[in-house]
Amino acid sequence: MRKKRRKRRRKKRRSRKKRKKRRKKGRRKGRRGGRKGEGNGRSRGKREEKEKEEGEEEEREDEKKEKEEEMEE
Repeated sequence: MRKKRRKRRRKKRRSRKKRKKRRKKGRRKGRRGGRKGEGNGRSRGKREEKEKEEGEEEEREDEKKEKEEEMEE
């Protein structure tokens, strides 16, 4: 029986632009020490802003409660 010759798949050439982009991304994440899948960057700033706003709202609510308690006394 004759041995079947395996067909070699042609390797797809990746574009230089995509390669460059990927390299840049990896570098940036590495420098910041962020694990892959952890949104750090612009999203981190937004998250911090949101947390700050939530904190301020809680403070305002606490102040309102304190004032109401003082008025009752």
